[in-house]
Amino acid sequence: MAVFADMPRSHFRLILAALILYSTLCLSPSCRKDRNIHLDLDKSVNVATPGKDFPAEKNLVASKKQTLELYGKPDFIHLWWSRDGRIHTLLEVDRTMAARRKDVPKSWIYLDRNIEIIFDNNQEMREIPLVDKLRTVCLYGDPDEVKLMPDRATGALKENWHYFGQGLILLFEDGSLKGQQRHTPMGNYIKR
Repeated sequence: MAVFADMPRSHFRLILAALILYSTLCLSPSCRKDRNIHLDLDKSVNVATPGKDFPAEKNLVASKKQTLELYGKPDFIHLWWSRDGRIHTLLEVDRTMAARRKDVPKSWIYLDRNIEIIFDNNQEMREIPLVDKLRTVCLYGDPDEVKLMPDRATGALKENWHYFGQGLILLFEDGSLKGQQRHTPMGNYIKR
């Protein structure tokens, strides 16, 4: 416990939240079913990578078998912490996991095809274009910080996603990637 004595309270809470999320995911029924999905909390709570034996084909429903035959193994697995599939922070996911006891829905991402395959409740396959924010999370991980800047003149929602350790700021407008800026990397940053 002496290790944590000098640690700022916010860092301690973040580490505790990450440990709770990690243990919840590893002990949950969905994690046991999808043993070959790897969630790296240092990179993202929104996307996971499929393991070498993903998926366990004997347990697949018809739509997932069909997707596997058409496109092969996905590049990433999108974890839908909310119905809209938006990008969440580590602390939001921790609260969500505490409130929700059921399995988290998952979709499959194919970067080279620029598509996401969604499996609806009735297990039907639905193919949609991959949105810029989700592609960004697959490539760079969750942003270290997001600054929202609503444009009152146009009504557009502008966002700056900061990746301090990578020296990168990505500029989004209404969810579409509009540009990027580079700066000197600042080392590791604890994501909130």
